[in-house]
Amino acid sequence: MTKVQIGTTTFTATHKRDVTELPQGYGRDPGMVQQWNRIRQRNTLHWDCATQSRRPDVYPKGLTAPAHLLVYDMGPNILPSAADVAAASAQAGKALMAEAGFADARALDDALVAGFGLAEVKFDIDAIIAPLKPDFRLRIVIELRYMHFLLTHPKILGHAVVLLSLPDMFHIGVRRVARCTEDGLRQEVQLQDDVTLVPVRAGNTLGWKMRTKAREQMRKDLADRIAQAKAEREALQAQIEASKPRGD
Repeated sequence: MTKVQIGTTTFTATHKRDVTELPQGYGRDPGMVQQWNRIRQRNTLHWDCATQSRRPDVYPKGLTAPAHLLVYDMGPNILPSAADVAAASAQAGKALMAEAGFADARALDDALVAGFGLAEVKFDIDAIIAPLKPDFRLRIVIELRYMHFLLTHPKILGHAVVLLSLPDMFHIGVRRVARCTEDGLRQEVQLQDDVTLVPVRAGNTLGWKMRTKAREQMRKDLADRIAQAKAEREALQAQIEASKPRGD
């Protein structure tokens, strides 16, 4: 856990790898799941081998992005409607801004930039698809993905979920949709995209440290699972040896 100050208020930030890790049933709420999945930037590009042309004509070479803050409150009803959630979330958002000393949402956005900077990523789509350009029509999906942190405060948030999301990884998926041949275009069947992942450069030291701490914990969890799997493998081998017939 990390202490994070937004405006005049200090929160505890806890990394959450998946929406199902959110507390109090929020991880199973369809509206919350939808909001979680929306926190990303996505665009689709194209390459045509027949005309040797791009769409758009000039591919982007990079982008910058601020941190994102989501306030989501299911409210007091057992089965809240979308309108109930919208009203409760708006009220929780106003309470948070008032407590943190923000006059409006623009002031909050400015504080997020001041607190976490603008993350940036550089990439070269043309270089990635260069070997495929002569022969294939391509669909290229580029997506900025975020790392999520649950913000908690002992007094002001009630049951609302406040999710701080930091730009984290840039995903480039390339799919061959058709092949250029002497007889024209021939449809290609590719079940999975060819994927390139580009780490996003943090906007400042705080954001980098938060993402680094989360990854260090993920590495530790992975090492623990590997150690457990190794112990289970050795136990299985011991069982094999112990179960041999006498004389073998």
